[in-house]
Amino acid sequence: MKINGWGRVSFSNVNSLKPKSLNGLKTIIKNAGESSLIVYGKGKSYGDAAQLNNETIIDLTNFNKVIFNKKRATIKVEGGVTLEKILEKIIPLGYFLPVTPGIKGITIGGAIAADVHGKNHNVNGSIGNHVKRILLIEGNGKSIELKPNDKKTRKMFWATVGGMGLTGVI
Repeated sequence: MKINGWGRVSFSNVNSLKPKSLNGLKTIIKNAGESSLIVYGKGKSYGDAAQLNNETIIDLTNFNKVIFNKKRATIKVEGGVTLEKILEKIIPLGYFLPVTPGIKGITIGGAIAADVHGKNHNVNGSIGNHVKRILLIEGNGKSIELKPNDKKTRKMFWATVGGMGLTGVI
């Protein structure tokens, strides 16, 4: 598969793996060994990060669920869902995201990994300021729940937000 990023600076031929379940994702990561893996969302990263990897990408297209809790005004999403899909779900209910970059076609996993911001950055900060928890699949295939205010996981949470995938898969 040939991929590129938003800047279309370079292109790479990669092997694409598309897990259908969380267990499938964990198995891919566990079996990677010394191979290079990176998640590729919609190819909208300004830094063209994913195509710098000339080996294998993980396509999280199947991880696209959005669950909205109107009572709490919160959403629970999977890493492969786009901001566009989230907005399609919440706007008719009278809600909007507190932070939106200039493009709606990016995945939430990528948005968190890049810690995107919008025009209101000076008021609402970046997307990481609005994330309550992250389920992270680490390089050993094990999952860990990260919370920004949890004493045990806060450092890992903030290393993941803006960490461009270096801590694991969101």
